[in-house]
Amino acid sequence: MTTLWETLLVIVYFTTFALWGVLSYIFLKKYKKAKKVSPELTGVLFILLFASLSVAFEHIYYGLMVSGDYGFLPRMFYTILSQPRFWILPKIMFLVAGVIMIYVIVRGEK
Repeated sequence: MTTLWETLLVIVYFTTFALWGVLSYIFLKKYKKAKKVSPELTGVLFILLFASLSVAFEHIYYGLMVSGDYGFLPRMFYTILSQPRFWILPKIMFLVAGVIMIYVIVRGEK
C-alpha cells in the first residue's frame, strides 16, 4: 500500500512536468515570434525553451520511475528507468542544456 507521501511525490512530479510542458509551449511560441523581431530576445527565449524542456523531461522521467516503484504503474518502469545507464539521460540533457546556454550567451556578447 502506498503512503500519502509517495502519492504526493508522484503528483508533484507529474504536475511539475505539466507546468514545465506548458511553459515550454509558451516559450516556443514566443521564440517563433521573437525570431522575426529581436535577436537578443530570441537568444534568451531559446535558453528558456531548452531549460524548460530539460526540466519537463527530468520530471516525466523520474515521475515514471517513482510511479513504477510505488505501484502506480507496472514495476517495469522502475526496473528499467532506475538503471544507471538510463538514469544518466536526464542528467546528460541538463549538461547539454548548460553548454547550449553558455554558447548562446557568449555568442550574444560578441
